Amino acid sequence: MWLLSNILWWTISEKNREIIEDLWVIDFHSHIWNILVRDEDQIYDENKRFPTDIRTVWWNFGKFKAPWKIMQTIMHTKIVDDILKESGKNRNSSATLKTFSESINKSFITKSIILPIPPHQTFEDLLMARDYDERMILFTWVDFTSLVNLSKEKYQIELKLLDNKFKEQIALWAKWLKIHPIIQGVSADSDIVDDVVDIWKKYDLPVIFHTWVTEYCNKKENCSAHKPEYGEIKYFINLAQKHRDLKIVIWHSWLFQVDEVINYLSRYENVTVDTSFQSKEKILWLLKSFWSDRLMFASDWPYWDRIPALNVMLETLNGDEDLIRKIMRDNSLESMNLK
Repeated sequence: MWLLSNILWWTISEKNREIIEDLWVIDFHSHIWNILVRDEDQIYDENKRFPTDIRTVWWNFGKFKAPWKIMQTIMHTKIVDDILKESGKNRNSSATLKTFSESINKSFITKSIILPIPPHQTFEDLLMARDYDERMILFTWVDFTSLVNLSKEKYQIELKLLDNKFKEQIALWAKWLKIHPIIQGVSADSDIVDDVVDIWKKYDLPVIFHTWVTEYCNKKENCSAHKPEYGEIKYFINLAQKHRDLKIVIWHSWLFQVDEVINYLSRYENVTVDTSFQSKEKILWLLKSFWSDRLMFASDWPYWDRIPALNVMLETLNGDEDLIRKIMRDNSLESMNLK
């Protein structure tokens, strides 16, 4: 397994390495620590190895090509679904400081944006992790449970506290806000999200949403707190319509349903997409609808692998230096008001 892992990692050409190192690539979307459960010790585990699994083989050699409809049906059968869910959990639990550093080193990426997912992870957690590796750019977060079942007066007080927290964390280099409707149990077009993004957008920084209907538990587990239906596109159409002055980033470009993003969300100039999970064919579709200004390179490590994501993007852009620079670095910098 160790030999296979190293063979699969060795997939980046010398030419691509030179492009990546000269450019100072930013991986727009990745994680560290455990986003599914609170685990205080995981990040410091020096014994963890990043797994080589069915995802590694598919992404290195399948180039992220989405499965056809028969394969999608097979993927959702109990046995295959459970294998894929366990693979994701194993990768999630292997996202330590050690494996993060190994992944960045092997892919020659300069900076990686790190997304917390409360209640299991906070900005403070990631701030501590960044003390060990300065290649992290951090997101801030919202605890939506603190904003429910309150009187009007107490609700306004909590919003004011949230605004103060945003100010403090932006001063500590938080450049984005992350909302995960499925895990956090809040729809993107709800009143509570409206109030939160009204506070956030005055800072002229982006908010990224998980999209795509998915579950994080296998068939036997009870994840009643998760709301997979909140990944449906209708909530984000409403969000984009209501908040045209909010920088909205759509996670994964909706994965296998990328055509829905193109059909329903590309018309909104404030909506940007990231390329994690997407193949060459789908990235070209996205380029034709969102254009180069609203597309950002991303891997979603540890759930996906950085090197095949890099290779697919560079193959798609076919040596176009302006496009490579925009999608793999400058669009992220401009979103953070750093360029």
